[in-house]
Amino acid sequence: MSARRHAPTHRAEGSAVYFRGARVAPKIAAATGGAVVAAGLGLAATPSALADDSVWDRVAACESGGNWSINTGNGYYGGLQFSPSTWRSFGGTEYAPNAHQATKAEQIAVAKRTLQGQGPGAWPVCSVRAGLTRANGGADANAQPGGSTTPREDDSASRGSDRPSSGALVVDGKFGPATTRALEAWIGVRQDGRLTTADIKTLQGKIGAARDGRLGPETTRKLRATMGLSSNGAGDFRGDRATVRALQQFLNDGAPARTAPSAPSTSGSLALDGRFGPATTRALERWLGVTQDGRFSTGDIKALQKKIGAVQDGRLGPETTRKLRATMGLAPNGAGDFRFNYATVKALQSFLNDGAPARTVPSAPSTSGTLELDGRFGPATTRALQGWLGVNQDGSLSTNDIKALQKKIGAVQDGRLGPETTRKLRATMGLAPNGAGDFRANYATVKALQNFLNGN
Repeated sequence: MSARRHAPTHRAEGSAVYFRGARVAPKIAAATGGAVVAAGLGLAATPSALADDSVWDRVAACESGGNWSINTGNGYYGGLQFSPSTWRSFGGTEYAPNAHQATKAEQIAVAKRTLQGQGPGAWPVCSVRAGLTRANGGADANAQPGGSTTPREDDSASRGSDRPSSGALVVDGKFGPATTRALEAWIGVRQDGRLTTADIKTLQGKIGAARDGRLGPETTRKLRATMGLSSNGAGDFRGDRATVRALQQFLNDGAPARTAPSAPSTSGSLALDGRFGPATTRALERWLGVTQDGRFSTGDIKALQKKIGAVQDGRLGPETTRKLRATMGLAPNGAGDFRFNYATVKALQSFLNDGAPARTVPSAPSTSGTLELDGRFGPATTRALQGWLGVNQDGSLSTNDIKALQKKIGAVQDGRLGPETTRKLRATMGLAPNGAGDFRANYATVKALQNFLNGN
């Protein structure tokens, strides 16, 4: 049986290309990661009452042998073999950079969105073998992990990992009354569930945007920066699912207590304003052990690059920013020169206020514990983690130990260390996800864990 294909409106130049058994024009393949899309397709989400997630197990068995964390290097990832472009197009990067780093439930959610947009032909061979249809696959443009339809914001049913243990909001990407009230509580206005012009101006004042009472790209960009995210080009953030999801998580995590834009740290003197001025420069120079003149010279830049493990070329670009963010336990955000990136500078100011020198030299022991902060998950770190978990401290992390950890941090207790457990562990330590799989092999996460265990 041949796979269903859509004929493109305009044939692209050059020869057709093959994508997983489907023959399509090259520009169509490039735009969609190989899955075929009819021009102008825009269907509303269909009911998912008849969805049967077992059909996705059959598709995965055909595509990847049922290995949801597979990465063979063939350009396709995860149990359902997503291409990076298709994963991005249907919102997968909300969960992980690539499909194999996401949970099974997250991969299925993205698959349901893909099914709604592209139909079973997105898996031209395996959809036929598995008997996949829009109905039994739960095609839904707004599918969520753990459920085949988009949940209501006030739904009190349990939603597994989508409901943070530290907050009351469902992380569903919908800006409804509950999210509005939580946002109003954060900005200190009346919590009536209606975002008025005055409320918008108060929000804009809090995040450093122009106080014009209108929600547009600048306000969204500033809000995302306050949450440590790079711009995604969205206009009114209320209509941008990724930004609303991030906001819900941010509010659940206690945003009011830790995100006031200009509040000085209690343990330092820098204002957390995201501006790389003379005071921040001098504090950074102090950490580096160079002359504190408030001017960031080429020699100072090289000293920074040496300290964070970047190439010592004296230029501030994406690599230095990425390494600096990793040193602070943050994921890359695509910024170039960090001095002009609000979120990175603000994180740096907080980092320096918190006494960065004492906790970031790779091999220096913490003053409040016995672990070296070297980012290596060895026997000493294992025993300290076991002590925190209340299990036998033998220096060997067994399957039962892993399950005890997963129980403590609210992850699925499957005894395997993957992206979900790492994400939950980082959340427990107050850190954002960084896309890592097994945390034991991730320098930034292990180093943060060592510091966390020293303080506990």
